[in-house]
Amino acid sequence: IVHELSQPLTALSLTLQEAKLRVKPSDPLLQVSIEHSVHLVQKIGQMNDSLRNLMMAQKPDFEPLAIGVCLQEMLPILRNEASRRNVQLVVPESLSPLPVIANKVLFERIVFNLMANAMDALNGAAQQIDKPQIKMTLAQQMRVGQAHAVLTVSDNGPGFPDHLLSREWLHFQSTKASGMGVGLVLCHYILSTWSGELILENQPAGGAFVQLWIPLNNPPNQAT
Repeated sequence: IVHELSQPLTALSLTLQEAKLRVKPSDPLLQVSIEHSVHLVQKIGQMNDSLRNLMMAQKPDFEPLAIGVCLQEMLPILRNEASRRNVQLVVPESLSPLPVIANKVLFERIVFNLMANAMDALNGAAQQIDKPQIKMTLAQQMRVGQAHAVLTVSDNGPGFPDHLLSREWLHFQSTKASGMGVGLVLCHYILSTWSGELILENQPAGGAFVQLWIPLNNPPNQAT
């Protein structure tokens, strides 16, 4: 799949670059739209390259990553998509950097996947939910003597079906009519290469609850 995506991505990138050269300076809005499209295609290409390296070498590209900083960079896109789907996105005003050793492109892929799943679930149950909402928090917590960055994504939707809570989703099962469950399996695999963990639960009051646990890199303190 990764290999097959490479050729159309290259063609799309070249087409956008040509459009960028042809567009008239008198149309600034179109210039901005093309620049945005070029940026998105570049992000997709980076993600594609990271996935190819992960699958081919069976080991990820590691790099220092400040989780909070990365999330702040993603928030404009996430807020825009949530607004488009009439979902309220609740995120703390400030997010701690929380340094880890991971991969930025793949981390973004995981977060976008989880947020898209939550929005799909909320939109699918729109008639039963008065105010669809997704909450995101980031904290430092201890587990087995190791400090972790813990990203929590929760919603007030219908929650996870039983087969996902029993980890049967590792066998490519999905709640979507056209899905194969690849997204959650990929998230789980990527996190495992970082010595992290993906936790799925249902909240007592209703709604899905997802946590990403990633060991901190030289944490400044060991507070829980």
